[in-house]
Amino acid sequence: MYVLAVIEHAQRRIRILGATPHPTAAWVTQAVRLIWNQRHLLHALREYERFYNSHRPHQGIPNARPLRPLPEPITDPAQISQLDIRRRPRLGGILNEYHHAA
Repeated sequence: MYVLAVIEHAQRRIRILGATPHPTAAWVTQAVRLIWNQRHLLHALREYERFYNSHRPHQGIPNARPLRPLPEPITDPAQISQLDIRRRPRLGGILNEYHHAA
């Protein structure tokens, strides 16, 4: 499978533009083993796109996310000891998001 993706370098935002099932090189073989069909590939790519743009911190833009503002820092030490961090697996646990529990 070949994937056409572009990145907006200033914001570190990616866009998955499409995919086509024309494997021609040995390195594609492994990807074909992991992805069942084009529908599954597009699902995985869209999920990664959402993760990359909405949840993954980027060091190039001071740990912000391309589509979200930075959260307010926690300055009270008592709040730090009370944090309840939850993990949400995505793509079967290949990617993970972490957030504060309500």
